[in-house]
Amino acid sequence: LMERIAMDMQPFSIVKDEGFRRFCALAVPRYNLPSQRHLSEKGLEDLHEKVHLRMYKEVEKTDQFVISLDIWTSKATDSYLGVIAHWVTEDYVHQQLVLAVTSLTSNHTAANIQCLLLGVLEKWNINCVKIQLLLRDGGSNMVKVAADTKLSDTTCFLHSLHLVVKEGLLSQQAVSDIVSTSKRIVSHFKHSPIAKNRFKDIQAEIGLVQHFLLQEEPTRWNTCLYMLERLGEQRQAIMLYSSEQDFGHNLTAHQWQLLEKIIQILQPFEEATCLCSADSASISLVMPTIKMLTMSLNSIENDSGIKTMTETLLHEMDLCFSYYAKNPIYSMTTLLDPRFKNKFFPSDALAKKAISDLAELVDEIIKKRCNRESPKRKIIRKDTETVSGMHMRYALPLQVKLDVAEETIQRYLAEPLMKRDECPLSFWKTNNTCCPELTKLAQKYLAPPPGTVATEWIFKVSSGLTENRYRLLPEKVDKLTFICVNAPQLYLQL
Repeated sequence: LMERIAMDMQPFSIVKDEGFRRFCALAVPRYNLPSQRHLSEKGLEDLHEKVHLRMYKEVEKTDQFVISLDIWTSKATDSYLGVIAHWVTEDYVHQQLVLAVTSLTSNHTAANIQCLLLGVLEKWNINCVKIQLLLRDGGSNMVKVAADTKLSDTTCFLHSLHLVVKEGLLSQQAVSDIVSTSKRIVSHFKHSPIAKNRFKDIQAEIGLVQHFLLQEEPTRWNTCLYMLERLGEQRQAIMLYSSEQDFGHNLTAHQWQLLEKIIQILQPFEEATCLCSADSASISLVMPTIKMLTMSLNSIENDSGIKTMTETLLHEMDLCFSYYAKNPIYSMTTLLDPRFKNKFFPSDALAKKAISDLAELVDEIIKKRCNRESPKRKIIRKDTETVSGMHMRYALPLQVKLDVAEETIQRYLAEPLMKRDECPLSFWKTNNTCCPELTKLAQKYLAPPPGTVATEWIFKVSSGLTENRYRLLPEKVDKLTFICVNAPQLYLQL
């Protein structure tokens, strides 16, 4: 019963509902329902401990983690810090675990966030040495958290993408006017039952699909695209309604044409957002995505109605995304993704630099393995040995190892690219025996997701728990969210 309450986001008071009590009496006549208080205290605590213990065992098997952070405020104005761990398992599967959705009662300063984060990590026995990367938004407080903890960090790519598109939409007055008018059109039908019903009648009369108009959400740029797409789909019905009711919010013929061009520009950004939001997405998608978006914008005809918007998008991408091209983590993970390898780098120089860096990492792994496998030999110095002979004796093994590393990488790069919709980890699982060094590195570098989508998703779960339940205490929100998100993984493993 407690599992159903937690996983289905039901209130503890369900045991008082007459319908539920009648159902239980018929289904299991001898079962005595526990009290609401028992469920909210002992029942919740026991189930949380059970799930935590099982997940703790999974965490113990791993020595490298990516941590993503984000902050959310509920309708009851309670703030929460979401902490998620990501890694690649020994079976080459992306794994993520909600470590906590902990209450943030004080100001959102870097010091307070850091204190909560370190407390969560200590609870799970995750030392900072085990954290490969900290994934965060671009807020100055989050940047300072990473700096103060001395963790390698990166900005959520999807947040950067959102800022780029928003800037592009605001850059050209003609585009901004279309978006503003579109919002007013949608708002008119949202707030007038008479207008809404007449609109449905018009849709039926002309044979249009009876879709509702969609309103933009300021925090998600792609909802603006969805709004414009729906308006384009329902253009005929809107124009007919406007001819009957002069509501003063219609678009001109020229604006309708521009609306279609705006949609054309934004659709590749929406595809990129969806690809990078997938559960199995890796940061290896980031550099190829940036290159494809740049090519898409450069291919658009120079139309005066959208010229400024296109130029602004390219300029903002150059400002915001140059960071990713220069970050060695993104270079390495792109190179180790068999769908991309060295084909999607901004320049040949960056690709060569990434290959050189990868060769050094492979060489380091080979050295460590050789040191473990080979017993140390006692070197007997000969009086007659020349200086050049000594040089050759010490230099040759290093050169041989470096040649092996370069040969391994070139053999990997020479193979055909995987298809875009295939899982890169399946490639490394198959090639583990022939490329063990590259496989080890791929497990590390392909673990980080492109953004903090998972953290945003758990906040949706928390939002579902707190909606219309303003008296639910923050510590219970934390435990219920933890169970709701993590328990399904637990049952899949059983």
